[in-house]
Amino acid sequence: MAFDRKIFFSFIIKTTGEVVRAMPDGEEFSVQQIRDYVAGRPQVICETCDEFLLFRNRDAGCEGLPLNPLATSVYTKYAWRPCAVSGRVFLAQPDHVPAYWRRTLHTGTVHSLGAAWRDLVAAGSVATPMDNSPLTFEVWKTLLRAGCARNDRLEVFDNLGGVCLQALWEAGIEPNIPAILNIRSERKAS
Repeated sequence: MAFDRKIFFSFIIKTTGEVVRAMPDGEEFSVQQIRDYVAGRPQVICETCDEFLLFRNRDAGCEGLPLNPLATSVYTKYAWRPCAVSGRVFLAQPDHVPAYWRRTLHTGTVHSLGAAWRDLVAAGSVATPMDNSPLTFEVWKTLLRAGCARNDRLEVFDNLGGVCLQALWEAGIEPNIPAILNIRSERKAS
């Protein structure tokens, strides 16, 4: 799905795959409009190469909202990591979004750092901040456990313990073994 900045509309992407055009009431979308479009507390989860912002309901997973396959494909393409997106989402035309939302996206995320950083992340060479991650602690923990099990390293997960897992999640560490090992190598170097 490609987006052109000349397109003046923003879009609501429903879980059924239906895409509905949207325009702000004023020059920019208000927080309330975005909240209405995503049916909950809005969170920016990624930016397309044309600077459209993808918003979701921060609590969609906890509320048990259905999977949104189209939004998931957009997120996976532009956020460079697979993660299911649930509930209704809002794809906002960048000229209609207050600067606040762009700042929340770019504060410590890989999206603003370019392809070289993305390649390092994909290779598992660095740990990345997850300040704007859509992952709740429980989802993060489940992903880490599954990754450990896939690599026959379940003992790593079991030995971390709940307090340590919570601290890693809060520190924004990706839910994978290379990211956790990177923390140890950084500490030894300093």
